[in-house]
Amino acid sequence: MTKGHAFRKINTVFFSMLFLFLFVVPDVQADKYEITAGGWAMAVERADNLWGKGNRRIDSLGSKAEASTSYFALPYFDAKYIPDYQEKQKSITTLYFNTIAEPGSINVGAKHVFQKGVIDVSGFYSLVAKNWQNPYVLYRTPTNTMYLGCKVTYAKIMGTKFALSYKVARTDVDNDVIGSLYANLRQDGFTHKAGIDYKYDFNVMFSVIPEFSFERGQFDGRSNSYNSYGGGLGVAMRTPFFDLNTRFYGSTAKFDRIHPIFAKTRDENTYGTSIVATFPEPFRWKNYTITAGINVNQTESNIRFFDRYTMMALAGVTYKF
Repeated sequence: MTKGHAFRKINTVFFSMLFLFLFVVPDVQADKYEITAGGWAMAVERADNLWGKGNRRIDSLGSKAEASTSYFALPYFDAKYIPDYQEKQKSITTLYFNTIAEPGSINVGAKHVFQKGVIDVSGFYSLVAKNWQNPYVLYRTPTNTMYLGCKVTYAKIMGTKFALSYKVARTDVDNDVIGSLYANLRQDGFTHKAGIDYKYDFNVMFSVIPEFSFERGQFDGRSNSYNSYGGGLGVAMRTPFFDLNTRFYGSTAKFDRIHPIFAKTRDENTYGTSIVATFPEPFRWKNYTITAGINVNQTESNIRFFDRYTMMALAGVTYKF
């Protein structure tokens, strides 16, 4: 697929879903919309031999990935709609369409708030997913990948501070050359991730959020399938001038089968941290918000080829209509 064809496909998907959201919903009232739009600037330094947007040429299968830096300008769009018939009800459902729930994806969903909690159900379709046809050669060729799925979150369970989530995603690689050569390295498959967290408020200013998760990667290639356990700790600070959210996290993954190229079973440990600062109405700019953040993570594997790290910095400006 050429770049022009891929770009037209992205535009078609985006605007088709936007049309459905804005115009197919019956009895739309203009004052029931909440729309926020803007843009992000992002710099990513990443060393990852499996990243389909990374270095096409590598020196050796026995070496760590070399870092490459990419720069992106991404749109920010978040539209919410509340049907007017719910005005006098004790529960309320909000429909939404955005580009932020899953970064790099189009997301459509519904959030239902009621006395016993909040249920959020959404679907996503990635606009940026890409894999290598065969990552285990010295000069790699990228191939388009379909990555889509859905997520369900139940927050404030029975009026508590607990939240449960479940996410399932499908990966479908367009031209899976390595999967044709080795059945145990086929790249198509599903990931299932379940998580639980608890928000503890020290006061109106500080909160901590411990979290635990389990992820199952169930791919057609058993050497790519895995079980992963993870945990993290979030710290949130709210002030009259800005909000600051910090998160520390880590996970360990055990793969199912011996890797046919490296002749050993892959094991990995990942750890990282992220910091995001949000400034509502900076410099007294009404309805504007400035956001800046950084995320750093590193994965250590028993196979050097799979060692990787990512450092991402971003800044964005949005306006709420």
